[in-house]
Amino acid sequence: MRPIVIAVAAAAVVYGCTVGTTAKQFGPANQPGGATIVLHMRTRTIAGELIAIEKSTVVMASAGQLYRVVSDSVRRVESPYGGPRFGAQMARVSRYPSGLTPALERRLLEAYGQPSIPVVTQ
Repeated sequence: MRPIVIAVAAAAVVYGCTVGTTAKQFGPANQPGGATIVLHMRTRTIAGELIAIEKSTVVMASAGQLYRVVSDSVRRVESPYGGPRFGAQMARVSRYPSGLTPALERRLLEAYGQPSIPVVTQ
């Protein structure tokens, strides 16, 4: 009985660490910041880094500028890290998975040289 327990424990250690996605295979874990996504709206498309997902908006960095995109204006999301809409899975791969605090937002605005984050509705 004891050899079986040892064999099972050894197999769990060896194979348990190699099943599923590893940090090396997970894109956002290998780069600073959040995942890169593409948002398709009715009149435009924005591709860039996912900064944070908020209650009704998505904060993105694209072409050196921050944008706050209204979630309802997004028709389609291209991302290898989540489904067609925003949710907890997408938030986890953003730069700030816990959301943007006012202090973090101020620091980002300073870093990007913007007075505020423009809201994109279309």
